[in-house]
Amino acid sequence: MEVMIFFKGLIVGFIMCAPIGPIGVICVGRTLNHGRMAGLASLLGASTVDGLYCSVAGFGITYVAEFLKEHQVIFQLAGGLVLVVVGIAIIRSRPTEVVSRNDREGFFGNYTSAFFLTLMNPMSIIVFTAAFTGLGVHGWKGNYWSTAVLVLGVLSGSVV
Repeated sequence: MEVMIFFKGLIVGFIMCAPIGPIGVICVGRTLNHGRMAGLASLLGASTVDGLYCSVAGFGITYVAEFLKEHQVIFQLAGGLVLVVVGIAIIRSRPTEVVSRNDREGFFGNYTSAFFLTLMNPMSIIVFTAAFTGLGVHGWKGNYWSTAVLVLGVLSGSVV
């Protein structure tokens, strides 16, 4: 039973966590401009947040969703501000300056920047909650082992 739940999570993670939008552009841009390791670090940062939000959706959406809903405007403004600052930095930089900047950031810098940018989109929790409901796994109703297996599957699919 758990193997099937893991594979359902793997499929959900692969389909739903593909970095589309601004985070996807950052991952692709870093891969093309700075190499595979920079792109991988950015992808892993985004995937970590997907796993975090997936865990929140599976294990206790009610309390966290209310907090995020109350502070939604703050998260959206902070995320938008970060994206504007990153955009301005990209526009003002020269390709040689970007390469030298990335050398200083390294793997951890790429990981953390993608992590915090992805963290600014808490709507993923709602998407995961809908997917979990469709799959029939409800961790907040006591089926914690199945939810943990599903979260591991989603995280694995996100990384793939």
